[in-house]
Amino acid sequence: MSAVPCLVDRWSEENNDIILTWKQNERGLEPNQNVRKRCWLESLKLLQKIQGIPAATERLTLEMTVSYNTFLFSLSFSNASEIEESLTSSLLRALEAAGSQVSSSDPVQLWEAVLQTFGTSVYVPYVHKLLLIQWILWLMQWHMEEDSLLMVAMTAKDLKDLLHICTVIIQGVEQMKMEKYSEALEAFQEAKGLSSPRSLLALIHTLTGQSFAKLGKPHCALHFYRKAMEVDCTCHSALYQSALVFRQLGNPKAEMEALHLLYSAVQLQSDKSSSSALLVSPAILLGVEQMTFISSVPSPTLILHSLAHTYGVEYYLDLLASLQSDGKDLVLTGDGTSFPRIPVVYLEAGFALLKAKRYSDALVVCEEVITSTLDFIPERLLLDADEKQNVADSDVVLENVDFVLWAGSAHLLQAQAHWKLKDTKEAITNFTRAINHLVKVFIKQKDWKQKHLGHTEAMLERIVTLEAAKGQALAGRGLCFLERGQLKEALRDLHLSLQMTPGCKNIKMWLTEVLWRLDRREEASAHWKEAYSTSDAPKNLPLYLQQWPDDAGFDFSDLKMKMEEYVKAKTT
Repeated sequence: MSAVPCLVDRWSEENNDIILTWKQNERGLEPNQNVRKRCWLESLKLLQKIQGIPAATERLTLEMTVSYNTFLFSLSFSNASEIEESLTSSLLRALEAAGSQVSSSDPVQLWEAVLQTFGTSVYVPYVHKLLLIQWILWLMQWHMEEDSLLMVAMTAKDLKDLLHICTVIIQGVEQMKMEKYSEALEAFQEAKGLSSPRSLLALIHTLTGQSFAKLGKPHCALHFYRKAMEVDCTCHSALYQSALVFRQLGNPKAEMEALHLLYSAVQLQSDKSSSSALLVSPAILLGVEQMTFISSVPSPTLILHSLAHTYGVEYYLDLLASLQSDGKDLVLTGDGTSFPRIPVVYLEAGFALLKAKRYSDALVVCEEVITSTLDFIPERLLLDADEKQNVADSDVVLENVDFVLWAGSAHLLQAQAHWKLKDTKEAITNFTRAINHLVKVFIKQKDWKQKHLGHTEAMLERIVTLEAAKGQALAGRGLCFLERGQLKEALRDLHLSLQMTPGCKNIKMWLTEVLWRLDRREEASAHWKEAYSTSDAPKNLPLYLQQWPDDAGFDFSDLKMKMEEYVKAKTT
């Protein structure tokens, strides 16, 4: 018995050598029929050796595979009845290996027993291969002749062609999953030569394009995506894959155009029935897993969010309307991976409305966030970098930080809207509300950046964002105090803001203005020089925190003139 595993390895190697010989011959310009016969004889000899010992489950996959290969080769050299007899023998041995018996060799009853025995086992793919052989035998015995007086829903030839091309596509997709993209291209090249419906041909072109993209040939990929769209204009996956290639090539305009077309196409399809006109849909034959891999396209809301990021306010308003019509909860919906949490989308929309100078609309959208998060904001949240937390606790803390951040940011955006409306009193009120929310999160250690709170990058990112939001709220309130002539309050807030966001050029300029008005000329001059030697470092912040205080609209021309005169007077 100890020799059996060695036999399995040796027989597996023999089988693979036979198939490699055939594959090399098959790829030639003029395949040699003698090679086919030699492969058949060698495969038949191997099958006889395997079937010369009792059937066992540990050799079942090997035996079924060799049987399948032998039957395929024998189609050119044996008649249907001989192959039928050998297939029956193989099925009986499979049942014997599984400890199951059947009293009849009738093909229908035999197949019922095989499918019942192996229907949910690891042997299903191998059983399916033998089932295809049975189907071929039935077709051979039928010779494809159909009674013209009896109508059929789908001819056997059409069904055979569809099964053939779907089998080749699945083989190509499996090669893609193993990252063997050149081998996948060979399968798709074969599939293109087979008879197929337009939708399936478009899918083949799309898969060909994806393989070229993975091989680092984006322009070849775009060529096949274009062919897919020419064959079937409803091939959304080709359009989406085009957008991904344009992104890779650094062509944002083309990427956004592709996404815009994709959104329109997806919306148009949603108004129509998505069921296939074919009786046997390729999607059914390819299976859910394969179709997910092949035709993965973002949801309409995700596409709309990408468009809104680039084109701004009108798309955001469409997105909000879509979310409201779907009845999605503002706080609890979204996992933050493929699609952002809904409050983030609202804050981004509020930011876009500010940029579009639609200040009243921005106030309304941000109020939605404030109202929805009100009941979830903790009174105080202490973060301890030294305290080890499990994953569940870390998720709870992260969620609470998010509630604080969303509410604080919503008040911050409202304050900016009031500032733009020249209402400094309401602006100060909302900047203060933003600060009051954001300071609910207290960090115990001063060196928290080095400690990486909770040992997660997500937590570190949240804290950096919170600090930036606090800095912006303090700077905004300081600017309002400056505008109202409350210089001591302005100086306090601007100093605190600079501690939160060190190196911000605009804050240093405002500090210069405050110090000048307080007649602290030397300090003002020092801040002025510092501001002009500072270049704002890029900040990795959420979209809704990326513009303030750079967009505060403060005019520094008078200050520039005063400081230049002061510096000049000192040097002469």
